[in-house]
Amino acid sequence: MKQANPPDYGLFFEFIKTFSKDGFTGIDPKHPLMLELEEMMEVHDQFFYIADVIQMNILFTSKRSIKMIGIDPEELTFYQFMELTHPDELQRLNLGRPMIVKMGQELFTAENGIRYLSTDFRMRTPSGSYSNILIQCYLVYSTIPRKTVFFLKVHTNID
Repeated sequence: MKQANPPDYGLFFEFIKTFSKDGFTGIDPKHPLMLELEEMMEVHDQFFYIADVIQMNILFTSKRSIKMIGIDPEELTFYQFMELTHPDELQRLNLGRPMIVKMGQELFTAENGIRYLSTDFRMRTPSGSYSNILIQCYLVYSTIPRKTVFFLKVHTNID
């Protein structure tokens, strides 16, 4: 059996560069970069979203959220991660959330910088079972299209 190539995380930097000017709204799913990203998500059993940490809202979610967690990309909210996370891991999730907000506020105040964070959680799948999900987070200060901190979060099934 042929091994899949490792994910090209450079595509996420290209995604940010390409779509940040419009605040990650109105993204054409047929854009060549989106087709490449969605294919990579499919091959590696992943989905991602990008949020504005300062305004605390999800701006865009890749379509594989449906297959991995059973939630339509347009409907995903921060609240739903409380519902999806295994009960034994909610305390860790509740410790991580303020850490992300604090990092975002520090970048915003400094008007510069990036931060990385990764962990894993068991999350409920559409079938009702739980999968081990690697969470990789990238926070980046931006002045385009407005002064804020963007939060890119990649979810990878590591079962």
